[in-house]
Amino acid sequence: MEKIKSYIGKAVRSRWVFRFIGIAIFILILLRIDLKEALRTLASVDLRFVFLSLMIQAAAIVVATVRWQFILVRLKIRQPFIRTFLQQLVGTSAALVTPGQLGEFVKVLYQRNEGFPVPESFLSVVIDRVYDLLMLFLFGFISLAILFGLSPNTTLILSVIISIGFVLGFLFLRNKEKSADVIANTLSRMSPKAYKESIRRDARRLTREIGDFDIGFLIVIGLLTIVNYVLLIFRIYAIVLSLHIVVPFWYFVMTVPLLRLVGLIPISILGIGTRDLASIYLYGQVGVPDTSALLISTLGLFTIQVQAIIGLVVWWQYPIKFSEEKSISGQEASAND
Repeated sequence: MEKIKSYIGKAVRSRWVFRFIGIAIFILILLRIDLKEALRTLASVDLRFVFLSLMIQAAAIVVATVRWQFILVRLKIRQPFIRTFLQQLVGTSAALVTPGQLGEFVKVLYQRNEGFPVPESFLSVVIDRVYDLLMLFLFGFISLAILFGLSPNTTLILSVIISIGFVLGFLFLRNKEKSADVIANTLSRMSPKAYKESIRRDARRLTREIGDFDIGFLIVIGLLTIVNYVLLIFRIYAIVLSLHIVVPFWYFVMTVPLLRLVGLIPISILGIGTRDLASIYLYGQVGVPDTSALLISTLGLFTIQVQAIIGLVVWWQYPIKFSEEKSISGQEASAND
């Protein structure tokens, strides 16, 4: 009995037990929908639109690779585009099957394996992820304001607060010396004793590097992020069309960021259950039956897992080799070739 209690306590502490809440929600959904109707709908799926969805996803990976390559070059990390593409494919595929999409940081291990400095590689992935999250939160806020009728005053106040936060953050980073000291000292305090000095040194150097980013560089990354987001919208809309479901396009666009945000809630695996429940609620507002709404979510998840499988195959052919001989220092790496 004590062993069982110990196991349960360890599972709770690891937080993984909470992820099965989503699975429980999904099972409850399956118990209340018409499974025969779901099978009939699946049998009538237009595979041309499913294929189109996969092609759009492939295009999105290429755009994401271009963006990451652009960031890497700015950080003086240069490698062939095809290698960046393969690393991006494995990284985004790992992100699809890991909590909070943290699997994307596997790209840092590939970069280390190639002899590039870990701090710059880590920063490149952070910048990549930050832009994705900012875009998601921006459109999520707009969707909430439109679909759930936030009052104009509330919307204005929140917009002003968010704008002020962005401006203050930008000004803080532009003050290179001050921001470098604050960030370096903060990260150093959070680090193991053996790594404090190296982390403080790298953090100070990289913060100064961020302060040197020009507006043009930031705008280009932003534009590529918008293109990627538009591709995401059309990828999922192709799934809707494949199921012969009629949803007002403007309404569909508003649901995309909300469903993605719900999928990030850490009480499910791959967003299963939570995203399905949100899909049923949101699409139900425009008359889409529960079964059809569930299939939009499920088929969308299935098609995106095709990428995860391809990424697994690429990882198998292009594995990460761990070697202590590889440099992790900015001074010793070949990033400045």
